[in-house]
Amino acid sequence: MSHELTMIGERADMAYIGETPWHKLGQKVDPTATPEEWAVASGLNFKIERAVVQYAVEVVNPLSGKPMVETKVVPGRVVLHRSDTKAALSVMSRGYKEVQPAQALSLFKRLIDTGGYQMETAGSLRGGAKVWAMVRTGQGFSLPGGDDVEGRLLFATACDGSMATTVCETTICVVCANTLAAAIEDQGKRVARVSHSTRFDPEAVLAKLRKVSESFDAFESAAEALAKTRLDSANAAAMLELILPKTDSIIPVAESRSYKAIMALFEGAGIGSNLPSRAGTAWGLVNAVTEYVDHAAPSRSSDNRLSSAWFGNGDKLKSRALAVAVSAL
Repeated sequence: MSHELTMIGERADMAYIGETPWHKLGQKVDPTATPEEWAVASGLNFKIERAVVQYAVEVVNPLSGKPMVETKVVPGRVVLHRSDTKAALSVMSRGYKEVQPAQALSLFKRLIDTGGYQMETAGSLRGGAKVWAMVRTGQGFSLPGGDDVEGRLLFATACDGSMATTVCETTICVVCANTLAAAIEDQGKRVARVSHSTRFDPEAVLAKLRKVSESFDAFESAAEALAKTRLDSANAAAMLELILPKTDSIIPVAESRSYKAIMALFEGAGIGSNLPSRAGTAWGLVNAVTEYVDHAAPSRSSDNRLSSAWFGNGDKLKSRALAVAVSAL
């Protein structure tokens, strides 16, 4: 099965605590593992190095008149590559400020040292071009029926220009492992971004993350309100049409595969959909969308789905589901 997780031989560059995720890939580590042990287990014990960009052209030797190969250098461009395998990760401008994998683990070590945080998973995608790490924040709440929600911080960076270095607040519903960004109004409240045109400043990121608890409290209040908001199938269907993006397809949204799959999850097929907090509620519809994105949306593999759910269109769809539901309160 193809996937975006970095593979070195038969080994997936990912480490975790607890149950094995993503089709049994990755290395399990002890909850007390050090950042150095996490780096080794997750395959993040490499550096991103630079090399000049060269290309070969055929020219005529001015002395012999015979063809010869001449090597030229591309000005202002560099190849970013792994220090261990020497595999190329990207070609970027000389001004590009890459973030080393060790900086992600170092940032979270500081969070863990302050107390209340626990490293949960770390790894890389696309050969090491994209790196992530996630910690448990210790925040959480429980909705009726034992619907537990826990807080997380997700760090992600890429050295191929596909994303800024990002630290964001997210949540996990324990019963179904659905992930959802804890953003209610201002997306900036739960996200700290650093452009690759500037150097990564952990002090500035940590300062912004100190406001995360305020955002999580707002998310908890919204989730409680959504769990009390009743939705019959007709109202859920109408709300879902507002959530799903319009396309140029001649097929109406209500006849699309995603619409039908999400409605089925809402009406009883979803994990935990029978819980009092979800059965026939707006919170249930939000979780139907998140379960679809995280676990059921068409994808080349579960790991491509992970990339979308955390960093791409899947994350946007989940955030829109929450925003539409909250706006209807």
